[in-house]
Amino acid sequence: MEKNYSLLVAVTNHKLNKEAIALKKEFKKYTDTILIDNDSPFESEEEKAEFDYTLTDAYYNGQLNKAYEQLKDHHTHLLIINSDITVPDIKKLVDRAEEVYTKHPEVKVYAPSAHYSPHNHMANRGTNDIRKVTFTDGFCFIIPRDHLDIMCPIDLSVNKI
Repeated sequence: MEKNYSLLVAVTNHKLNKEAIALKKEFKKYTDTILIDNDSPFESEEEKAEFDYTLTDAYYNGQLNKAYEQLKDHHTHLLIINSDITVPDIKKLVDRAEEVYTKHPEVKVYAPSAHYSPHNHMANRGTNDIRKVTFTDGFCFIIPRDHLDIMCPIDLSVNKI
């Protein structure tokens, strides 16, 4: 049976270099992963070399565009996560994403529940199930490539941030 799910993880960063590098190293154990920076100072050339792409004045939409550009033909989904997000079990997140999209192909955007969100609908309810929400909170979500193809690249002259 041909696998119909392939994930690219894009870790995005602004001034949390050590956290970003750690996220990349952990995700890379389980799936294709890239690291994108926006305007961070680097402590050394070695630290800078850990980043696959360094952008200037790109903000979230510019980083999303760069991640979208890096999707290979076999990638069916993109997980984009900012370096200020903590994930207690990265393998569990990667496995959960595959489970959601293979069992529920109707899901368009998946974001894990948040333990610290000002938006009640994003609160972790301990159900280990998926649910519809009005919007996702934070910059950690997975979206199928076919939906990215509709909205990307984002026109940064209109929607820079």
